[in-house]
Amino acid sequence: MKKILSAVLTAAIIIGLVCFAPAGAEADGSVELSITNNTGMFKAVSASLETTGGKTELVFALSGTGYRRLIRGTYEQAVALGSDTSGWINGSLNTAGKYEFRVPLSEGESYIPVVAVSESYYEGYLDGNNPIERSYYPRQLTTDAEAKTLVTGDYNETVTVKVISNLKSFRVEDTAQMSVTGGPNSNNYKVSPTLIMKDDTYDQVKYPTVSGGKLTTAEADLETGNVFNISLLNAPGVAAFKDKEPVSMQFRVKETGVFVERLITIDKLAGTLTVDGEEIEIAEQIVPVDAGEYVFEPETHYRFTEGSFRVNGDAGVYSGGRDFYVTKSGSFTVTREK
Repeated sequence: MKKILSAVLTAAIIIGLVCFAPAGAEADGSVELSITNNTGMFKAVSASLETTGGKTELVFALSGTGYRRLIRGTYEQAVALGSDTSGWINGSLNTAGKYEFRVPLSEGESYIPVVAVSESYYEGYLDGNNPIERSYYPRQLTTDAEAKTLVTGDYNETVTVKVISNLKSFRVEDTAQMSVTGGPNSNNYKVSPTLIMKDDTYDQVKYPTVSGGKLTTAEADLETGNVFNISLLNAPGVAAFKDKEPVSMQFRVKETGVFVERLITIDKLAGTLTVDGEEIEIAEQIVPVDAGEYVFEPETHYRFTEGSFRVNGDAGVYSGGRDFYVTKSGSFTVTREK
């Protein structure tokens, strides 16, 4: 009798463990996904999320046979691998005669940049006719497990890059947003950095771009908030921009109306945008200060209006008399002394 009761209790515990598994735990099985393709050059015809042992893979097949290999990551990350193909995802023919790929997903992962390897150019590389990166076409995959969807398309991502200005006269915020579409082999390759300037020393920029398959010049005015929106567009065989190579841009000095050359170098793998060129002499801008609330920054020349003032009641945060510089950045209250 005791053995029977023990067996019953053990079974109940096991059933309880199954019924009360942790919320969010991945159950083994397959979930079919509905597909939205945003480019005919990389078109999925079937897709599912398959989970085994708590590990999930995105399984999808492409319509054609032009791509039989994928590389996880961006174009630059793929190029950095050199000739190492050990981490490539090789497709295999499924029962429908389509090349099918299995992409491992980490927990919560939904956006997957991939590089599709052109079979014809890859064979050209093996035959010594072109470099391996000529076969690379950046794409992206976005899944939604709850909505049961897969969206495919050309690589199109906005990233944050570190801005390095080697010129005192080119005062710019130390980070910038940059959108990237496609890659060097794509028909729609575009790199668009947004520079936030710390002042309005420059009020216009001219830079190279491609229009109608030909190299031309584009212009952008300084926008509200001291922002330059730059869009470097390439076309097959015509490059206005090359990664890690300086791009000559002409910035107009607001005070004189003269354009000066600034060399902008973007390194997408390192995540940097560097500014070089010849230094110019510019008149120091003086910021007037009266009573009120201010955000002061070091290396900025401030000048009180007529009268006597105190900053936060502590004269130690600034130096000088009517003209001053703060020793630390932050929000300050300026009061007029009687």
